[in-house]
Amino acid sequence: MLVGVVVIFVTAYVIFGTEWNVYRVVNVLLGVAFIVFITYAYMNASNLKKALKGSQSDALAMSKENESLRSAIGDIELTLEKTKNDNTRLESEKEKLEEEIDILKDKLTALTAQEEESKEDA
Repeated sequence: MLVGVVVIFVTAYVIFGTEWNVYRVVNVLLGVAFIVFITYAYMNASNLKKALKGSQSDALAMSKENESLRSAIGDIELTLEKTKNDNTRLESEKEKLEEEIDILKDKLTALTAQEEESKEDA
């Protein structure tokens, strides 16, 4: 870009600051400036294409990683839900067993009381 600005200033100087018979020099300068511009544009576009390909491959890799992470999260959530269901089932079984233990304790207390009464009677 700097070269283009310099060429424009030199061309303007040659056109307005010198005799009119230097049109050939101006044509050569403009031609060189155009070639420099085309070369710069080609190199810049080439570098941008390389950067874009790199960015696209990075984006594709991140997309695959994102999908695998989403899949892992889904598996973990499923495992968590199963664990919660198992925990709920075990809690209800625990409560039933505690009730059964209380009933058996009451029966044992009643039987013990009956044995003591029968020993006292005998």
